[in-house]
Amino acid sequence: MRSSKQRTIHMDKYPITGLAYKQYGNSVILFVTTTKCVFSYNVTSSDKKEILEEDFGASLDCSAINDASTENQFVVATDDGLHFYHPEGKRACLAFDGEKKMVSWFRGYLVVVSKEMKQLPKTAG
Repeated sequence: MRSSKQRTIHMDKYPITGLAYKQYGNSVILFVTTTKCVFSYNVTSSDKKEILEEDFGASLDCSAINDASTENQFVVATDDGLHFYHPEGKRACLAFDGEKKMVSWFRGYLVVVSKEMKQLPKTAG
């Protein structure tokens, strides 16, 4: 019988806003977002921590791991754009202005819910 061993692998003064697991080869990676940073942990080998982003984090529901049918990427949505990560670091960034409310993967498609941007009224001039 296997026993369950609990351990703390992340402590921070900022709240955790997202968690996602993904298997990469023989390793299981835990992605963690806070309101200020993005991390990855290799939980199969001594909880090796990688800081993926120090300049920003994610709001609640604004990070997601993709499904098995696409590349193994973790996406973080910010007001400036969509940021894609691998366990070792950043892979790509797509500019996409506006306040994001949620991101999720569905059948290989990235679904982004954002706040409607209000247009300024045209002035006579």
